[in-house]
Amino acid sequence: MTEEVTVERRAAQRFLAGAARLVANAPGYEETLRGLVRLAVPTLADWCRLDVLEPDGALRPLALACDDPRREAALWEIECRYPLDPDAPVGAARVVRYGSAELTPRLSDADLAGLARDAEHLAVLRALGLRSSLCVPLVAHGRVLGALTLLTGVSGRQYEAVDLAAAEDIACLVAVALENERLRRKAEAALRAREIFVAAALHDLATPLAVLRLSAEALAERAYGRAGRELVIEASRIDAQVERLFRLRATLGDLARLETGEPLPLDRRTTDLAGLARQVTQQMQRGASRHGVQIDAEETPLVGQWDAGRLERVIENLLSNAFKYTPAGGTVVLSVARDETADPGWAILRVRDRGVGIPAADLTHVFEPFYRAGNVAAIPGAGIGLAGVRQIVEAHGGTIAVESEEGVGSTFTVRLPLRSLEESASRGHPTSPAA
Repeated sequence: MTEEVTVERRAAQRFLAGAARLVANAPGYEETLRGLVRLAVPTLADWCRLDVLEPDGALRPLALACDDPRREAALWEIECRYPLDPDAPVGAARVVRYGSAELTPRLSDADLAGLARDAEHLAVLRALGLRSSLCVPLVAHGRVLGALTLLTGVSGRQYEAVDLAAAEDIACLVAVALENERLRRKAEAALRAREIFVAAALHDLATPLAVLRLSAEALAERAYGRAGRELVIEASRIDAQVERLFRLRATLGDLARLETGEPLPLDRRTTDLAGLARQVTQQMQRGASRHGVQIDAEETPLVGQWDAGRLERVIENLLSNAFKYTPAGGTVVLSVARDETADPGWAILRVRDRGVGIPAADLTHVFEPFYRAGNVAAIPGAGIGLAGVRQIVEAHGGTIAVESEEGVGSTFTVRLPLRSLEESASRGHPTSPAA
């Protein structure tokens, strides 16, 4: 072992010891990462930069340090003018893309050209006097979170294979800090979502309970006077609100099962989906004076072995969702049809609105519990309706999908097998809809 290698390893060991202390004692996440980058210069590099992967796939520079602190502002200015090209054939973009380290002992002009966005950028890179580079991915639990880049210049240091292990140790520390922050933010978001949910549930319970109390008082007063039709109306109001409370209770119970992974019990009975859709639509239309409701359902029964109570909740949730996000005066369309293109046949239920629509980035998350699209923050809601819908549909062996365009509207499509999973299996039929 040469004396130079021994010195390099000692430097790496000193860095790791200092980095471990920094991770343990730094007050915040970004301060920790910026401290690690600064610690690397000049112990291991003349320049050091840290890029983190954003949810949209973009690489964001989080920290940058160089051997001359007075030049950092100039380097940040270069970064702003020439952000990383995600398709660059070399450097951090490539390392993140493939999840493997990149060692360039001697940076050639061709390497710099691969990083440059244009001729002016290439001239800037040449002026920096870059000599050698080492870039390693930041990986935690199999996920690439970003990249750490070490560069040398005026020091004349040239990276070799022996330096790769030290760089990977550093990357491991940085990845741990990144992952801890991601988990912390996820936990905070979950707590906020649950707080919102509890507040919304309490709010939703307050109204029917207040109506129940007032209606009960009215009944008690009128029982001594005029009875007849007025008592019947008040009793109907109480019954409707009690039913609403029971459904809210059922929704909460199902969501608790979803959280624990328990299967959803179904009370399967012969159910006409077309008739159920008409019934629910008529009931909800009485309270949806701000919206028009159009139903397109077969006159002939569309019968399957389904849990009618839970499918009623599916239809109610999809219609309520459409009403909530559709401007006053808009029309919501509910259609029910039979799909005979696949054996044993499928019932198709669609709810289409011309409301605010769902941003493309949110489409894959709308059925997750407590998730709400980014463009509806001002509209009250707890993000539990669609999660419950998916849970019920999938328990029946069906599927639910959404097509949406922001500002145009959304279409939710539910597919339910006309035979239960058990019947289909016993008859040798496929149990999923055709693609």
